[in-house]
Amino acid sequence: MPKRLKSQQFPPPPNKGGLASLGIENTIATLDENGKYALLEFDDKTIAGVSTLQSGWPANPISTVCSGVETNYIWGIRNRGFYGINPQTLKTSHIISSYDPNGMIRNAFPMGYEKQYFVLEVAGPYPSPSYAILCDLNTDSILSESREYYGYILPFEKDQFLLCEFTDKKKLKWQHLDNTFNKIKSNKLINKMNALQINVWPSARAYHLEKRRIFGVSSLLGKLVYYSIHWDDQMEEIKVEPLVLQLPKKANLSDRFIFSPCGQWLKTTISWQNSLLDFPELVIYKVNDIFPQGLSPPIYCGYTKKMSSGAFMQHDSWGPCYVEQDFDNKKLFVYKLNEGMQILASEAAGRLS
Repeated sequence: MPKRLKSQQFPPPPNKGGLASLGIENTIATLDENGKYALLEFDDKTIAGVSTLQSGWPANPISTVCSGVETNYIWGIRNRGFYGINPQTLKTSHIISSYDPNGMIRNAFPMGYEKQYFVLEVAGPYPSPSYAILCDLNTDSILSESREYYGYILPFEKDQFLLCEFTDKKKLKWQHLDNTFNKIKSNKLINKMNALQINVWPSARAYHLEKRRIFGVSSLLGKLVYYSIHWDDQMEEIKVEPLVLQLPKKANLSDRFIFSPCGQWLKTTISWQNSLLDFPELVIYKVNDIFPQGLSPPIYCGYTKKMSSGAFMQHDSWGPCYVEQDFDNKKLFVYKLNEGMQILASEAAGRLS
């Protein structure tokens, strides 16, 4: 059995639910007891407390809190409404995505971080198609709107997008779009992803734009294959490599990958085959090109729950951490990832001795 990274456990903070990663040291985004945006902060030994950003924002409680991998912006969604806040300036944003009461926001992500642009994907009841709108949070205005599609959109370089569309023949068709949702000519990356029929989980954050890396899966050859996708700034050197050494043995790896804000860590879960326990296990990878396909061996962190909320955090004393909250058992777990790398190093040394 693999050696597991032990967590440091704390009593739960007085928050309502949800954790989201921020690029602010010792800090995670959350919701207070009234469903308002708040910061969960740690000191050198324990939880320092939960501080509400604005007691009156949003006016009605939010049930989940979100943040982007490369931005400190915090947001939540309620039906057609987008509610965001900058935790440093406390500037708020509110956008109604659609005048159709059935047009619900199903995904949102930041775009053009200097400009504070956001993309909202809107869809009616299943099987209605989706469409995307580009919003300016400085003015709470809608700048452009895409055509309807069956699929999803991912952010890409230079305020551009990747559209993964499901065709009538049940195939994936990737396209490169500009910031007005018009098609740009194909490139090597698009051609490779189409050839391998690579799918990326859109609601998680399986991409990091600053690191120019995406993790996806394909069933083109009749079995699920995991891929590491990397490109250079000129879109000339494209690496699309199947993951082999990093896959846990006798386990099923989830494709719901989530990057840390710094892009140096990747979180997902595994389900052990023939296990008597119906709980997945939290696993975290170090992302670095010194490893094959850019991923370290998995750091096993013990059993988790599908509804447990977690987030990455950089702590000034503990280093990089992953924090997970279990509301059922009323516990907060802190996994110190540097200690996980020490476990991998010791295991590697043992295999070589």
